[in-house]
Amino acid sequence: MKLPLACVTAALLVGTGSAQTPDVAREWLHWDGARPDGSLFGGRISIPLVPRTTHRIPAPVTTLFGTYGAAGADNRVDLVMVGDGYTSTEQNQFQQDAAAMAVSFFNHQPFTRYQNYFSVHTVAVVSNESGVDNDPNQGVNKDTALDMAFWCGGTERLLCVSVSKAYSYANNAPDVDQVIALANSSKYGGAGYTGSDLATSSGQNGSSSEVVVHELGHSFGNLADEYDYGGGTNWTGGEVSEPNVSILDATAMASAGTKWSDWLGTNNGNFDGLISTYEGARYYQKGIYRPTNNSLMRALGRPFNLPSVESLLIELYKIVSPIDAASDESVVYNGSEVLFVQPLVLVGGKSLAIQWYLDGAPIAGATGTQLDLVQLGLSPCAHTVQAVVVDPTKWVRDESARSKWMTDTRTFTLDVVGSGSNDCDGNGLADECEIAADPSLDWNGDGVLDSCSPPNYCQANANSSGQAGQMGASGSPVIADNSLILTARFLPTNEFGYFLMSNTQGFVPLFGGSSGNLCLGGQILRFNKAPAGQVLNTGVFGFAALPVDLNVLPGGAVIASGEHWYFQLWFRDKTTSNITDGLDILFR
Repeated sequence: MKLPLACVTAALLVGTGSAQTPDVAREWLHWDGARPDGSLFGGRISIPLVPRTTHRIPAPVTTLFGTYGAAGADNRVDLVMVGDGYTSTEQNQFQQDAAAMAVSFFNHQPFTRYQNYFSVHTVAVVSNESGVDNDPNQGVNKDTALDMAFWCGGTERLLCVSVSKAYSYANNAPDVDQVIALANSSKYGGAGYTGSDLATSSGQNGSSSEVVVHELGHSFGNLADEYDYGGGTNWTGGEVSEPNVSILDATAMASAGTKWSDWLGTNNGNFDGLISTYEGARYYQKGIYRPTNNSLMRALGRPFNLPSVESLLIELYKIVSPIDAASDESVVYNGSEVLFVQPLVLVGGKSLAIQWYLDGAPIAGATGTQLDLVQLGLSPCAHTVQAVVVDPTKWVRDESARSKWMTDTRTFTLDVVGSGSNDCDGNGLADECEIAADPSLDWNGDGVLDSCSPPNYCQANANSSGQAGQMGASGSPVIADNSLILTARFLPTNEFGYFLMSNTQGFVPLFGGSSGNLCLGGQILRFNKAPAGQVLNTGVFGFAALPVDLNVLPGGAVIASGEHWYFQLWFRDKTTSNITDGLDILFR
């Protein structure tokens, strides 16, 4: 659902276009009149906004068109039609009027092609009297549910409504993105509330269906009127915010690269012909331009021009995601599954563009709604799969908008266990994957978690504590991390000792008259002098630890990646000495 905008107050007083209350948020209310040839005249007035109401006045709802109950049902633009001046015996007339409006709406591009993006609902609003205020003449007052009235703000064709009441009834629908308020009248009139996402129209005038689409151009697409009547001769202001009018002529626009510059020179008869800069728009005759000669924002019975179509589609995608449904992103997949993504489908069955990615790279040929992970031949461990869906329509040339609004991504996390992988602790994760993520889980580099296959070797003899001293390590075996801490536990208390290292294993029982077994061979280096180390005290807990700087080792030793080094702690033990078991570390 589109984020709620503010909406207008329930009543609009004559003159609100000129008298404005400071520091009150306002919106533009557009109105139009039609000449016999369909050309439009009109204007706009500024009115106050108030927050959109969440109040609901209970009333029956009918869904004329929609996908509720299906995948992605909440991923639609919800058009809700409410009627005013329809009594309890005239509800069939309201439904007929609403259906005619929906048919007309979907007969205009881009809504024809994107019809599946919408749900259309009607709310049966019952009025005490038939008709609306000031119809057929000023001074006629009717007791109606939504307070609709012609001659709003002193303009005959401006058909206003109590916005708060209109939404109070519209809120009966499953969701609300745009409201269309229909008056039980054949008198020409309508309005487009740009900030309230609301349009009004007579229900039975011969031009009503065209008026509704035009007014939705204002309220849904934030489009300006492209006719040059009602404002004056010369526009003297600066650039305007609406996407389909500009103070720049074609040369200046092409140079600035703004507004519809990407469309200049395009000629499509289905969308009002050649796109250039035609002088006269937004109620002024000079100094302001429109994209084409005579689009629906200038005259009834015409199509939207392509710059307006582009703006309507961008606004559409601000509400709707290109993806209706997809596999659960919260699940960690093991590589045996089939993932899916379900994009919205355009009328005619054409789908949006899909591209699947593996670890950031596009998968060749993977452009369908499903991806069989088995077929990817995934290596063990962690992978990321993404499905990117984009609307590639040629009716949009603003690529930044396409990327921001018309593209959506689903990201899936994989942890693949290979056929030869170990899972020694039975946690469902391959040992090699866990070790790749955290090398300290496998100090000796045997490819098995240390919790299953410890890196210790060469059993130590018991010391005076009654236990055998045991080596350990914390930090990381990655040389670049330089975070190794050697530890030893199960030692006699308050005794002195120091760590030893060698790149060779050995075995000398009761070496040097001690009570322990030396598990090192070759050149044995001692961590008993600064700066490489120091003599340690086992303290009251019978424990020793030494942070090792791999750049400053005893005897100037240098450790290279892929080398095994072996460690022990020698310590005094009352009248003799002892030594822990050995620790095997594969440095990486």
